[in-house]
Amino acid sequence: MVRLKIWNLDTFLQAVAQCRGSVTVRAADGRRADLCRDDSARQALRAQRPQKGGALTLDLDFEQPGDYLRTVCRCIGGC
Repeated sequence: MVRLKIWNLDTFLQAVAQCRGSVTVRAADGRRADLCRDDSARQALRAQRPQKGGALTLDLDFEQPGDYLRTVCRCIGGC
């Protein structure tokens, strides 16, 4: 599990959509959802963003290590 602070949610979700494996987000109540395949989970993040001041801190599990690297690289603008 990694904890990431996401400032640009749209860029993050675009990167997640290109992942080869699952990207699971863990909610505060312990529920898990695969952001690659669960549209309602992506919509829930979009709804939370304004309440959190535009940035979300997410606990994520990446099935494929390469997906993690590509996602982080894209979100920081390096790839």
